[in-house]
Amino acid sequence: MAGKWEPEASTRLLLPLPWTQLTGDTAEAATPFSSPLFHSAISELPATFRSFSTGILLIPPVFPTAGRWAKICATQSANKIRGCDSYGCGAYNDQSGGKPHKGVDVICRDGSLVYSPFTGSTKMQAKPFGNRNAIDNGVLLHGSGFCLKIFYIKPFKYRGSIRKGERLCVLLPMQKVHPGIISHIHIQNCDLSDPTPNI
Repeated sequence: MAGKWEPEASTRLLLPLPWTQLTGDTAEAATPFSSPLFHSAISELPATFRSFSTGILLIPPVFPTAGRWAKICATQSANKIRGCDSYGCGAYNDQSGGKPHKGVDVICRDGSLVYSPFTGSTKMQAKPFGNRNAIDNGVLLHGSGFCLKIFYIKPFKYRGSIRKGERLCVLLPMQKVHPGIISHIHIQNCDLSDPTPNI
């Protein structure tokens, strides 16, 4: 068939193992490749992965990427960082209680659903204050190359897998503890680096 690639007997495959689901054999036993399934799969690959002159097939390793985080608060159209109010400011490194704010506050209405920003798993409870007030709760979220602490929320579960955009928790009553504050979720990288680029 015109345009269909037929591998030569000397064709070599360069890709990370295991790939026995294509050949049904080991790398040593499968060169040259004679499996019809292998030939069919290779012929469907984009031409940029194939070298006709050398008979070498190059398949670069594919690594998952998380990209930008999902919308976090259900009652907001997009992620928006809290500005300043009588309690302080919500951007990274703003002054908060006389110290740099090592997180980002994402605006959200009390009682709102909060979504997971990325695919991963909840690991454990994480408390911002340890004083047992009405908003002293949170969770450690890990996955897709990220590690976060999310505060002022009530998680649906403290341990278990979760998908990007899936319901994670509910925002606790910030107005009960800090009347007049711009209600928000506190997002803090585990290494205290700036999470702003992902929001």
